[in-house]
Amino acid sequence: MGIFWPGFVMAIPTVGIVFTLVDPADLHLFGAPLEISRLGAYTLGFLLFWLLGSACSALTMLLERP
Repeated sequence: MGIFWPGFVMAIPTVGIVFTLVDPADLHLFGAPLEISRLGAYTLGFLLFWLLGSACSALTMLLERP
């Protein structure tokens, strides 16, 4: 919980900020538009940011070990 909870808490505002600035309908991958719904883009973005935040928390806990 010490790893996943901080990642979850940071994913919430990050998704809010990113998708306020970027419209999911305008996303492209290798020049082709993504064929994904807005809700799907929000979900994938949230999971990506949660994973990133959890990785940062895990690295912090690893480096703080005695």
